[in-house]
Amino acid sequence: MAFVVVLVSTALFFAFLERSGLIILGTRVLAESKVAFRLIVDPDLPDDAKEVAVRHHAVDMLRLFARMSVRMIAIFLAPAAVIWAALGTGATDADSIRQAAFSWPILTINILLIGVVLIRRRAR
Repeated sequence: MAFVVVLVSTALFFAFLERSGLIILGTRVLAESKVAFRLIVDPDLPDDAKEVAVRHHAVDMLRLFARMSVRMIAIFLAPAAVIWAALGTGATDADSIRQAAFSWPILTINILLIGVVLIRRRAR
């Protein structure tokens, strides 16, 4: 039963990760920081304009960071809820889950899932 719980938890994690849009948000944060950096080093822009622009980009990056944080928490809580439910109902115990999670079949499946996610990302 522990093996099934770990498989469901892993599948849920990768499904949430794939659908979360975290990679898109991360690239937006990088783009915002690059633009802000270009504004800071622009010698033609007055200091007051630099300050206003950088403050605007800082607020945007803070919003993106908050959205990323909420999504990351959801990504980790959903699989954990499956494990907590299995533990709470007595379907399995923590040692069995730990052993299943670090077994070669699960590790191999995780590596394959990571490969699938990366290949799908690259194809887009």
